[in-house]
Order: sequence, then C-alpha cells, then structure tokens
Amino acid sequence: SSGGKLSIGLILTLWTGSSGMVAVIEGLNIAYCVPEKRRWWRRRLVALVLTICMGLLANLAMMLITAGDAIARLVGSIASDNQVMITTSTLAQWSIAICAMLIGLLVIYRFAPNLSDQGVEAVLPGALVALLG
Repeated sequence: SSGGKLSIGLILTLWTGSSGMVAVIEGLNIAYCVPEKRRWWRRRLVALVLTICMGLLANLAMMLITAGDAIARLVGSIASDNQVMITTSTLAQWSIAICAMLIGLLVIYRFAPNLSDQGVEAVLPGALVALLG
C-alpha cells in the first residue's frame, strides 16, 4: 500500500541477489586461482552491477521466448507475406534471446574474477559451453 515497502523489498532483493553473485565471484576466483584483492565494497558493487545486468538480460530473453509468438503474429499481420515474416521474426526472437544470455555470461566471466588482463576472446569458449549447458 505504500512505496516504502516496495523500496525496501527492491533493496532487499538486490542485496540477496548480489550475495549470490558474490558467491559466483568467489567461485570464479577459485577457478582462476587468483586471490581476491578488491575491497569488500568494490566486490559488492561489482556483484550488484552484474546482478542488475544479468537480471535485465534474462528478463529480455524470457520476454522474447514467452511473448515471441504474439510478436511474430503481429509482425506477420503487418507484412504482406505473412508466413515468411512469422518465420523470420521467430528466428530473430530466438537469436536475440540466445545472444542476450551469451552477453550476460561473457560479462560475468570477464568482470567477476579478480583479473584485469583477460579479454572477451579468453572467456568466449567458457561462456559458449555454459550457454549450451
């Protein structure tokens, strides 16, 4: 009934979600055999930003997957060649959803561990395997 409860709920949700991301950061540091040298607040800030990014990308992917048929029918009804546009928009929706999840995994594998010298090309194989899994 009030905005205060919503704000507190949002803050607690972000805090607990970022706690899970802190665990992912610790796990990736162990996997890469690197010690955590970032201060606790910086690690929590990285975890919070990664949590928000993954939440947005996962929501985009799920929205495209669940509402994709309606979007495909809408695009097909606007176009003159209905079946071709429905097929094209269905392929586009799945491609965008898969790319969104791949980008999310790339961002996690790139910025979560305490490494500063790895590029996207170094984490792409692991992100692809995680995406397929």
